[in-house]
Amino acid sequence: MKVHYWVISVIGAVVLSACGGGGSGSSGTPSASSPDAPSPPIAGAPTGRIAGIVVASDTGLPLAGVQFQVASINGTNGITAADGSFSQDAVGSADRQVVRFVRDGYADAFVTTAVTSGATASITGRMAPIAASATFDNSIGTTLTDTNSAASVIIPPSGVVDAATGAAPQGAITIRIATINPATNPANMPGDYTSSTGSTIESFGALSVQLRDAGGKPLNLASGKSATIRIPLASRSGLPQQTIALFYFNETTGLWVEEGTATLAGVAPNQYYEGTVTHFSTWNADRVVNTIFVNGCVSSSGNQPLDGIMVRSVGIDYSGLATARTDAQGKFRVAIQRNGQASISAAFPRSATAATAGPSATDITLPACLTLSPAGEKLAPVFLAPVVSTVAPAGSPVAFSALMAGDETMTYQWLRNGSVIDGATQSIYRLPSVTLADSQSQFTVKVANASGSVISETATLAVIDAARIADLNNLLNLLYAGFDLSRVTSAPLNLFERNGTWLAPAAVCRTGIASGLLNGRPIPAGSDAADLNYVVSGTFDKCITQDDPDVELSGFASASYTSNAEVTSLGVTWHADNVRRISRQASTVVADITGNGSDKSASTVSRMNGLETSINVSAPESGATLLNNLTGEVTRFVSGDTVLSSKEIVANKLAMTSIEQRSRTFTIAGVRYVANGLLSFPVVLDNQLPEPERLKLLSSAPALSGQVSLTRNGFQIGRIFATSEGLSAEINGVVNPKFNTAP
Repeated sequence: MKVHYWVISVIGAVVLSACGGGGSGSSGTPSASSPDAPSPPIAGAPTGRIAGIVVASDTGLPLAGVQFQVASINGTNGITAADGSFSQDAVGSADRQVVRFVRDGYADAFVTTAVTSGATASITGRMAPIAASATFDNSIGTTLTDTNSAASVIIPPSGVVDAATGAAPQGAITIRIATINPATNPANMPGDYTSSTGSTIESFGALSVQLRDAGGKPLNLASGKSATIRIPLASRSGLPQQTIALFYFNETTGLWVEEGTATLAGVAPNQYYEGTVTHFSTWNADRVVNTIFVNGCVSSSGNQPLDGIMVRSVGIDYSGLATARTDAQGKFRVAIQRNGQASISAAFPRSATAATAGPSATDITLPACLTLSPAGEKLAPVFLAPVVSTVAPAGSPVAFSALMAGDETMTYQWLRNGSVIDGATQSIYRLPSVTLADSQSQFTVKVANASGSVISETATLAVIDAARIADLNNLLNLLYAGFDLSRVTSAPLNLFERNGTWLAPAAVCRTGIASGLLNGRPIPAGSDAADLNYVVSGTFDKCITQDDPDVELSGFASASYTSNAEVTSLGVTWHADNVRRISRQASTVVADITGNGSDKSASTVSRMNGLETSINVSAPESGATLLNNLTGEVTRFVSGDTVLSSKEIVANKLAMTSIEQRSRTFTIAGVRYVANGLLSFPVVLDNQLPEPERLKLLSSAPALSGQVSLTRNGFQIGRIFATSEGLSAEINGVVNPKFNTAP
């Protein structure tokens, strides 16, 4: 079986299948792989300076009277001034110093930074306000819930001890919780999104828990006891996994340590991750991600390269950040999430022109240097991305976001139809449930700091009848939009060969016209098509195919094939110029799409122990489009790819097939959609098997598993997921029982 036949058959099979916190005083026990904590500076050793500002994470306003402490220096180092500023001299040079901030009414905050001899490291501490607090009797335990979010903690009876001695506490215990929201600003998170194993993580929300006895001593969970926590879902990417890893913040090393898992529950916009923990710190729901690097440079306003400048990448469509310093030539190399989009700017307090990088699967080089402002000068707010208009079904949540560069101490005020919205003073404005009466409302946001203010362009909200989006076929079409492009670009060309033999192009149409070329010459009908290194092109004019009388094709398409000698790997670039594909049922047109652009795929086949494994990775090139001629909607592909795989588990009889959407990103009418996730299911390869043998094979195969989800502007609107009954579809939080059928 040749690779290109497998590619076509798997795409068809899959599509058909688819359509059927700190402050506890203890961080628990650091893992063995955790780097050592920074040592106190030795007399005469190189030292540097740490300086910056502390702000409230919910308002961005400076906080006075905050105690700060560098972990490697014993005792409290000082308190912030009225403008939130602070500084600490004689800090030992190190790649990672941890600074802690403490103030009543807020969860303890932590910042990690590199300190260089003779230089000042500029940082910003962002403190999350306490969301809920209570006192309780240790012998009884307690449940504390935040009335404004899904956050909660369940403490078992006799579950708390003195964090230092392990003794039972005396008197009433105070518990405080704070939610840490990386969606409003990824910098709200303690640390720098680095795990104890050196990997980069993406956050989907975090929770800080503080326990104190009557005298203010820190408490923690007793040995052998566990607590249940709920972390509100909060992420810029809006791609939550059903099960996710839990990480706790090690307050000594400044790194995140993986420990346990949590499960997604609740209904948007009040979803949360629930799991159990055996000690308290800041707990984070995270996934490990792949990264690429952005290469660039920083210069002065006089175009001179600047050494030692801190550069920061902040996720725009994911919750994460990373930092790097420029070298003597002013060059930097900073990480961003693979296939993600991030803003790149010089770190506070000096500001630079900001750049947007990504999405990309490979490293990026910025076209121009970031220009740093003179010392002491601060920039007015600048929008990194426009506030996006959105289309949403009635009853669903909607959020508008302001992604900014500039001075950290920014204030926000949202307006609706030109009028101020009371209480809408954060970078994200949420409507928990929109109605048809909200349709055509216009939203703007005014962002200000000490250097000036800026007002966003208008974003319009369009609300549609929920029945439109609740249609299952519509959900499937969105989730598998990439396959529509594959049909348009590849289907016409596949008509020219059959089982390894070239066909005469004029013979492929029942009615209409088709013509084709092979390597620029007429296709040699009747000859062998075994050599898979060629370019084939076809032109169609209302061609109703011999294979399928319900499909009509028009337009031009081409494909470039590259194969190895063993025909175990194949690369194909498909391209369509105004290829229109009309599908009919009886005399009714059920689909009418026109495609433009390219779609690339790479396929491999391997064998081990006599069993075959096939993998295909396909990705529309950025800018490729599909026009739905029935609705007028245009789908524009942005980034991401799809992985199709098939692994035999019984030779020639049974295989496990999977489809994985990897941040498949596209827009429709300017609205951003992202498909993400993995579905695996068994497939009987021999269609001639009697039904009893077929059922016996399926009963011995691994169960259907996984899910593929779809988000609109960061909010999940639907998913297809595995159950014991087969596949189910959930749309806007409601499971569609009509989809409970095995693939």
